[in-house]
Amino acid sequence: MSTRKIYYTLILSMWAFCAYAQLFSKDRVQNLQTFDKKRFSYGYIIGLNHYQYNLDYNDLVTDLPDIEQENSFGFSVGLLGNLRLNDYFDLRLEPQISFAQRKIIFPKEYLGRAQDVDREIPSTYIHVPLLLKMSSKRINNFKVFLLGGVGAAYNLSSNERNPDDNTSV
Repeated sequence: MSTRKIYYTLILSMWAFCAYAQLFSKDRVQNLQTFDKKRFSYGYIIGLNHYQYNLDYNDLVTDLPDIEQENSFGFSVGLLGNLRLNDYFDLRLEPQISFAQRKIIFPKEYLGRAQDVDREIPSTYIHVPLLLKMSSKRINNFKVFLLGGVGAAYNLSSNERNPDDNTSV
């Protein structure tokens, strides 16, 4: 092992030891001590999403190739509202809108054409989850929590009821 690698390993070890010692020491500076005490807090959400289709095939049709899909990333924006119920439970409402686009590739055998057919499907979803946050007591600026709940999603760009939707392929 070279001298440089030994030097870097020694520095990294010392840094990790110091971080570990500060994490569990009793003389720790408490940051934002009253941050969790607010009755109501709010914020915003910005994120990435990745949607895909789950294609279930009929067992009787086995001689045709699989329909392929190309997935891409989209983005989501939303609001976050947090209602503190007590020291250990919070109720959250996180409405958000998500934009995504997927592409389905139909093999030429499905439609009887000379080449594969691509279909791009843009999607706009509204998600409205209602969540319960269960958290532990705060120790040295750390707090463990578990988040779970129910939600509803609505696809604003769905053409499910449009009889002409699949004739444009």
